[in-house]
Amino acid sequence: MNLELGTFPVETVAFGATPGWHQGTLSIDPDRIRSRVLEDPRIRGIRIDRVAPGERTRIIHVRDIIEPRVKVSGRGHVYPGIAGHPPDTVGDGVTYRTAGFAVLLCSEVLPHIRRAVSAATDSLIDMAGPGAVTVYSTLRYLAVTIETDPGLELTEWNEALRTAGHHVADEVAACLRGATPPERQAFALTPAPALPRVVHVHALNASMVPGIGTGIYGFTPHALPMLLHPNEILDGAIAGDAVVGYPGKCTWLHVNNPVLLSLYPRHGQELSWVGSIIARTRWGSLAEKQLSAYQTAKLAWMLEAQGALVTWNHGGNDLVEVMLTIQELERAGIRTVFLTIESDIKVVRLTPELADTGSDEPPLLFSVPEADAIVSTGTLAAARHGPRRGRDRPRVRPGAARHPDAGPRPPRPREVVRCVFTNLWAFRQLRPRGPELPRVLKGPRAHARSLFLLPVTPPAGRPRRPVRAGARPRARGGRLQAPSGSRGGDAGVPRSVLQAPPIIRRRRRLPPAPGSDR
Repeated sequence: MNLELGTFPVETVAFGATPGWHQGTLSIDPDRIRSRVLEDPRIRGIRIDRVAPGERTRIIHVRDIIEPRVKVSGRGHVYPGIAGHPPDTVGDGVTYRTAGFAVLLCSEVLPHIRRAVSAATDSLIDMAGPGAVTVYSTLRYLAVTIETDPGLELTEWNEALRTAGHHVADEVAACLRGATPPERQAFALTPAPALPRVVHVHALNASMVPGIGTGIYGFTPHALPMLLHPNEILDGAIAGDAVVGYPGKCTWLHVNNPVLLSLYPRHGQELSWVGSIIARTRWGSLAEKQLSAYQTAKLAWMLEAQGALVTWNHGGNDLVEVMLTIQELERAGIRTVFLTIESDIKVVRLTPELADTGSDEPPLLFSVPEADAIVSTGTLAAARHGPRRGRDRPRVRPGAARHPDAGPRPPRPREVVRCVFTNLWAFRQLRPRGPELPRVLKGPRAHARSLFLLPVTPPAGRPRRPVRAGARPRARGGRLQAPSGSRGGDAGVPRSVLQAPPIIRRRRRLPPAPGSDR
């Protein structure tokens, strides 16, 4: 496959009757977009705004972020298999795209849908201030706020919003067809037989609810791993949905995957890239998770891969499949590197005292001894709290660009509590693996029988004694602590105490049963 991407940098977004791009200015006809979206009877209303980086704006109810792209030559349609696009194989020919600009889809979740989805369904983007810390704060947006029929069910609501977002992106990208892109870049996997063969394994979580979730050519259910050419991903073969507005699941990130854009310059110079294996995660049973790992390793072996780079778009129990896949790749003789964020448990907030970011939490909830080359990209927890919405910031609505100052301070939103299930006594089984290394580490430094954790250093000013073998932990203030004067089951365990996530509470002591001696 040979894919050429023609890029149109966007520095200004203007509204006008004649759509087009000229010297960094993208002109958009809002009336045309509005009429296109309202053709769907499931859509009750639409609002269109322009948002630029640096504006004192908070965008809420984010559903998806879509980069406008259009196929100029070659088979298929960008973002195939969704919103009425044919599911033809993509990744070949010429595709035009905008750079620094995206369609931002916003809509408030219907109450019955919020109850049906067991995950956080909302996210927000700050365009300025201390909350503007992600790449999404650097883009210019055509913010489209959609009001849907309140009687829609989950899958129909998701399809209505996703179709509306992609129709808007199609309308914006259509004006690029007759223009000449100032930047062009070619992507192809030319043979490089003398270099080490490397495969990219991307663990992509699937939804346990039919009809929603990140899709591959529009297909969202669980499936065994499949091999994709990286050009297919750059041409929109993987796209997000509109249910869970998680930054790692949005459509914009898939077509701008930094791993793909980093591997391509190294192909033919340092390595021979043989393709990308997409492995779905969030299977319902251990046998299914193992099957996915076995099949992923088999595909990599059939490609004669000598090395593997494993990435994932984060999750909870998804990490089990990821680690089992790493284990099977290593057992097949394929040296594997895992690129991941750290799961800072203090993102789980029960009290303000436990909301601070610290270094006394396990960076990974699960691991295997074979995962001995891990690169950290940071943590989900913010370095400090973002500003509250109130008098010190404009009060904003979904997709709004500018609004006057708010009146009285609104009530503080409820914290979202994510339950993390773990083995609370796993630290008793710790066994050290390798020398002590910095936090950006090479592999797990300790592992347990049923839960694999990383030993950490106790906070300064709070010395703790080692753990005595066989001692039972005790809960204090909602957190698990080791008994005094105890130590782990091995003399080589570092002098630190691993604490469980702050989700346990004291249970009220029950009265003694009749006839008992207590």
